[in-house]
Amino acid sequence: MNVTNGFDNTDLAHSPILKYVNQLSMSVRRRMFVALTGDTFKTMDHATAFSINANIVINRRDINKLTSILKYAISDYEKFYKVFMDTLVAAGKA
Repeated sequence: MNVTNGFDNTDLAHSPILKYVNQLSMSVRRRMFVALTGDTFKTMDHATAFSINANIVINRRDINKLTSILKYAISDYEKFYKVFMDTLVAAGKA
């Protein structure tokens, strides 16, 4: 994906932040919520977020709705991973 929504107009494929996040172990990454903003994103486009290893993407035009968007997205994320995280705790691996 050739998207220049990164810091200093850096292509996301070369973003040092995304490179770092993508190198984390899955056990660490699952405990993180990564949100990216940019001019070309369609807010809450799950396919785009998935393709760039983010939890959510937000168009900058929607920044005024950021609190509502993040509340919804984080709640959705927590529901999605709840059973998995509960299982890790029960197995003593969390």
